[in-house]
Amino acid sequence: MSKNKYPVFMRLTRLSFFIILLFLFITGCGDEGPVDLSSEPLAAEFDSVWVNFDRNYIFFEFKETDWDLVYSQYRPKAEYIFSYDDLVSICVEMLLPLQDDHVIFVRPDGNVITTSNKYYKVNWKEESIENFKQNGTWNQVSSTMGWTKIGDIGFWEIKSWSSSNLDMDLFDQVLDSLSSCGAIIIDERMNGGGNAKVVEDAWNRFTDKVMRVGFDLLRDGPEHENYSVTPVYSSPRGAWQYLEPVVVLTGRASASAAEIFASGISSFDNVTIIGDTTRGAGGAPLEYKIGDGSKYYIPSRAWQDKDGRYIERDGVAPDIYVPFEYSDFNDGNDPALNYAFEYLNGLMVK
Repeated sequence: MSKNKYPVFMRLTRLSFFIILLFLFITGCGDEGPVDLSSEPLAAEFDSVWVNFDRNYIFFEFKETDWDLVYSQYRPKAEYIFSYDDLVSICVEMLLPLQDDHVIFVRPDGNVITTSNKYYKVNWKEESIENFKQNGTWNQVSSTMGWTKIGDIGFWEIKSWSSSNLDMDLFDQVLDSLSSCGAIIIDERMNGGGNAKVVEDAWNRFTDKVMRVGFDLLRDGPEHENYSVTPVYSSPRGAWQYLEPVVVLTGRASASAAEIFASGISSFDNVTIIGDTTRGAGGAPLEYKIGDGSKYYIPSRAWQDKDGRYIERDGVAPDIYVPFEYSDFNDGNDPALNYAFEYLNGLMVK
């Protein structure tokens, strides 16, 4: 079925609806007053949400979603919605099978409604990390980035890859400060994402080679299989590049651009990913609105690693998984961070 047209079910349902309204108008409603048409504009907005996903969502093929079948299941319910609260509720219910962390609704009051119910344990505790920082002289250079040196190892915490939170000149200054270290740990376990261009600029400071590090996919047509695939290559940046061993710490809270960073930088021989698998939120969303001002987001771009694997849903697996339980964080312990230091110390001894 061409995705350029609404499903046949959609056309028949709307025709049936108007026939019923015409019958009620002709026969009259007696003392009951005029027919309430308030649901029709909201049903049309439901159609608009469905069509916007149909034309722009990039993961239908990957997730093997029959979007026309989803429409046939949920469109009849749209005939009985009489408020924007109802509209958002039915849309969220319709979108739940996608289990996409980037598909959210933001209501006018700022309330965020997710369409994913995935639950994961996170492999960090902020108190443990703060305790660890006491081993060196901590330098907090921005609200989301800081660093220290412990022995011959640099520890670099980056909580966001957003261009509004991470200035690349400041990033380069931190790398200059760590240039004499024999190894560096980059901790992005608390990093929820940001901007893909920022992470590309970041990983290009850690290689002196041009190589394929992944693929950028963009939905560019009305059919679900219409998307472009563009190879992404490293491009060494700066007057010098850090080529000593690097560990990137990841976990289930590492999402979106943080996953792209882990995926791309893992292509370099001097980099090891340690910790847990990342979130599996591998899309880049566009913003849309419904009539009450609520916003909703549709991922139209996706990232694949250098071997063509999606990071959506499955995430980026670490090179070395460090098992943990929440009780492991008692007394300021941090299993992944401790392992990373032991691993790098072992490399530098060899």
